Amino acid sequence: MKTNRFLFLVTLFCLLCVNGCTDNTVSLDEKDFGTEIERRKDLTFTFDAAIAPDSLVSRSSDMPYITFEPAMSGTFTWISRDRIVFSPSRPWSPATQYKAILNDLLVKDDKKRRKLDDDRIVNFRTPLL
Repeated sequence: MKTNRFLFLVTLFCLLCVNGCTDNTVSLDEKDFGTEIERRKDLTFTFDAAIAPDSLVSRSSDMPYITFEPAMSGTFTWISRDRIVFSPSRPWSPATQYKAILNDLLVKDDKKRRKLDDDRIVNFRTPLL
């Protein structure tokens, strides 16, 4: 009886360790732009995990999944469970340095309750005049 209990506890401990040791973060895997973008460019961000539910795919939203400095308004569309597109409502300002800041809203609906990793800022700029 003690052996069964011991085996149960060891198995439970191993399962908890394996579950706790898995990577619980989501990272930006790629983007469709470099350090310089055209003024009328939509921005695509691809993550290393499927974080959006199927119900959000192909639907536009003004939810600020990613914020921009200086501020830029527009809409976001999940084109797959791991890829989101930002379409600005106006052209990007000329000769301007921007920051795209990934927000926790990106993983809000993730069923696995993953978190964004710490590398959340993407810098880019528009061409000089």
